[in-house]
Amino acid sequence: MKFGNDCGPDDRRDRVDLFITEYDAEADRAAYRRHFFDFEQELPNPAVPRPVRRRKRRNNGCLELVLYTIRATLAWLVVFAAVSFGYEALCKNRVYEDLQTALRGDRMWSNVCVVRATITAEDETTRTIAYSYGAGGVVIAREGEICYVLTAAHVVGEEEGVKRFYFVVPCDEDQYREERSEAGETAHDYYKGFPQARVILSDREADLALLQMICHDPLNPVPLAGRAPRKGERIVAVGCPSGEMLAISYGKVTSRKVEEFDTGGGAPVNHVWHHSAYTAPGSSGGAVFNDKLELLGIHIGGGTDLFGNYRYGAMVSGDQLHDFLVACDERLALYGFSSGLIG
Repeated sequence: MKFGNDCGPDDRRDRVDLFITEYDAEADRAAYRRHFFDFEQELPNPAVPRPVRRRKRRNNGCLELVLYTIRATLAWLVVFAAVSFGYEALCKNRVYEDLQTALRGDRMWSNVCVVRATITAEDETTRTIAYSYGAGGVVIAREGEICYVLTAAHVVGEEEGVKRFYFVVPCDEDQYREERSEAGETAHDYYKGFPQARVILSDREADLALLQMICHDPLNPVPLAGRAPRKGERIVAVGCPSGEMLAISYGKVTSRKVEEFDTGGGAPVNHVWHHSAYTAPGSSGGAVFNDKLELLGIHIGGGTDLFGNYRYGAMVSGDQLHDFLVACDERLALYGFSSGLIG
């Protein structure tokens, strides 16, 4: 085969035949289509199910932290609730048998229930009176038939322009427990059979009040302890928690020293000792005795926890009682009374 300008017609034909023989145009077009125009492999085949693509789970650290915090908080709440309800049950059911036996004697007759009656409406013919559930009190002195009852000032609740009077219910459960179920007996009919008392002195700062009444019942004055409480010593608290008539609870002094007690609502800050004898609204004004059944303090309030359960009680101690009774003696001397409150 010849190449070049000097080749003849036959030589040129042989070269073209050779080119056609060696170059496969169909194969070249097929390759071109596969590279640029053949999309059949990309299109989904209806007969063949497409594989499911699962997305990788993202590790969300913030969400896991929130869930962990919620679980931990709920777990701690369960623990706190168990401790809270358990502690309240312990304080309610605690009993010192030797003190329980000693309190059944004459000392129990030193305790009374103070009921506050408030005139809410009055006209020429009728008047409406609201009676409280009752709170604690203790007979501190007696001169013949005249008795002096020590209670909390907020139990008396003297307010300017409000007409109030007070009944003192002695501690005889069989005779004096309120029985509203009796047919035709109203609260006024029930309470008018008890001694009516008047306020001699009320000190909001110390949260103490002294009542005077005439009583024929054998109410025995209680002796004062004459000292400050000691941490860990056993006590007995008597009051009317949640309307219960002169309930008894047992515990210990939990404060090492006097502490501030703020009831809020604009009331003065009191200086108190904490204790673990169970109390509730209605226990205020009740006596707190030591293991010799001497008056160690007057209960004036307490604290609750997150769940509203009992956490501690608060009492006004002996030194404040002494100062208050000195002021009461001075007030009584002005009216010619000799009470012997601190004799």
